[in-house]
Amino acid sequence: MDIHLMPGCFHTEYVADDVAVGAVYWHGTSVFSAGLKMRHNGGGVARSIAEWLRVTRPDFAPRRILDIGCSAGNQLTPYLDVFPRAIGYGVDVAAPLLRFGHARARALGYDIHYSQQDARELDFEDGFFDLVVSSFFLHEQSQATNRKVLAEAHRVLRPGGLMVHMELPPSAETDPYYDFYLDWDAYYNNEPHYSGFRRLDLKAECLRAGFGGERWFARRIPNWGTLPDAEFIASAKGEIPAPRHGNGASWYIFGAER
Repeated sequence: MDIHLMPGCFHTEYVADDVAVGAVYWHGTSVFSAGLKMRHNGGGVARSIAEWLRVTRPDFAPRRILDIGCSAGNQLTPYLDVFPRAIGYGVDVAAPLLRFGHARARALGYDIHYSQQDARELDFEDGFFDLVVSSFFLHEQSQATNRKVLAEAHRVLRPGGLMVHMELPPSAETDPYYDFYLDWDAYYNNEPHYSGFRRLDLKAECLRAGFGGERWFARRIPNWGTLPDAEFIASAKGEIPAPRHGNGASWYIFGAER
């Protein structure tokens, strides 16, 4: 199942209060595990970022976490596993995905608030969140849209709060074969904005959104689900390099502190 070309896209509602495409999306994303054996169920990106934050910022204890473009919520619940005192918030434009995510969160006992919103113009008050995240989201948008999304992330973060986005890496971060593969994927996997996104100066985009340059970061982190704890911690601290990109071995993240 290819989530970019899946039947019904991400928004179709066949009946009232439909969750069908949410279920299809939830199960379809398993193709991206690449057959790897994980030590958790789903949310590999979110769990890896959360564990990286716990290692590198041991005093960071977010109270409110926002996932923009949250889809069915599989990349939001792992943050609450690592930060159990936090309240999760997820926004997306797709009602069926939000319904599915809400039902799943309730069934599993998570404290999450889902709402149908455009990430370019959120209805949260200034400084409401301690952590704003996304996974595989920004490369689906145009540059103009992403500039509004990043500016909104800056607005809703409290001073000292963090923005962390996971994205597929720019060309400079990959070997020639993987760089070719990502360009191939952009064409054959219905990714109209991805090639352009990979050419962006992400630091400049964060500065444009209002973040200070000295508080900007970008790096490759290991996938927590496929490494022993000691190796993950050593890589998170920069003592050893993270695995190379490809097949879910590592993730490229960027962001900034408010």
